Amino acid sequence: MIDKYIEKSNLNDFSSGGTNKRCFIFDEYVLLKSNNYYGKYGNTDEKFARDKEKQRTIMKELKENGVNIPLLLEYKRVGSFDYELQERAEGEELYTSNMDRSVEGQKKYLKRLKDIAMQPIEFYDKFIYDWNMILKLGLCIDPSKCSNFFYHNGKISFIDLNVMKDGISSLEKAMEDMYYEMACVLCGGGLLYMCKLVSNESSKLIEIIYKKLGEAIVRANGDVSEYVASVDPTNEYGLSEYINNVVKKNRYQ
Repeated sequence: MIDKYIEKSNLNDFSSGGTNKRCFIFDEYVLLKSNNYYGKYGNTDEKFARDKEKQRTIMKELKENGVNIPLLLEYKRVGSFDYELQERAEGEELYTSNMDRSVEGQKKYLKRLKDIAMQPIEFYDKFIYDWNMILKLGLCIDPSKCSNFFYHNGKISFIDLNVMKDGISSLEKAMEDMYYEMACVLCGGGLLYMCKLVSNESSKLIEIIYKKLGEAIVRANGDVSEYVASVDPTNEYGLSEYINNVVKKNRYQ
C-alpha cells in the first residue's frame, strides 16, 4: 500500500514539513518523507528497518493501552529518502494561532486556550498517562512545535514519535523534563511557541492550566514514574513559578 502513496506524493505538494521532513495527507492516511543522507551518521538500511519495526511494535502496544497516537502502518527506504505511512490523527494542530499577532489570530489562540483550561481534571490525567506511557515503552516525544500534537473533541494525539536513541539516559532526561514540556505544550503548542505574545486574558487561562496540570501531577505522582520531576507542583516555587519565568523571558525576546 505504501508504494501507491509514495507515487501519489511525487505528484502532489506536501501539506506541511520541517527542516528534514515532509508530510503528505491523503484522506485517512499520512505519508511522511524524510532525507536519510544516504545512510550517514549510522543510519544504515539495517538500522532504519530495525528502528521502524520496533517503533511499529511499540505504537501497536500503546494503542492497545488506550494511548492517543496514530499507528505506523508501513515504512520503506527508497534511495536517499525514508517513507512512513501512518494513520491520520483526528482533528487539527493543538495550536495554530498563538504566534499570529493579528486580532483574529489571537482570538483563535485564546479560544483554544480557554477550551484546554476548561477541560476536567481527567483530561490532564489522560495527557500525563499518555506522555508517560510513550516514554516508558521507548519512544521519544518532540515538544518543540505545535504540529506534533493534534486536538479533537477534548482529546490530544501525539504525532511524530520516534525510537528513543540512548536507552536509560535518554529516558531519565525525558522524564525529568516532561512536566515542564507538558505545560509548554498545553499553553502554547510547543517549546518553540511558548507564549511569545502574553496578554492578561491568556495569563489567567494559563494559570488555570498550571493549577489543573499541577493537581494531575500530584494525583499521578505515585504511578507516573520513579524519577523525581525537576518541577515540584506542591512547592510555591514549583510549576507555576518555573513556567512563569519562562513566559516572562520569552515575552521580551
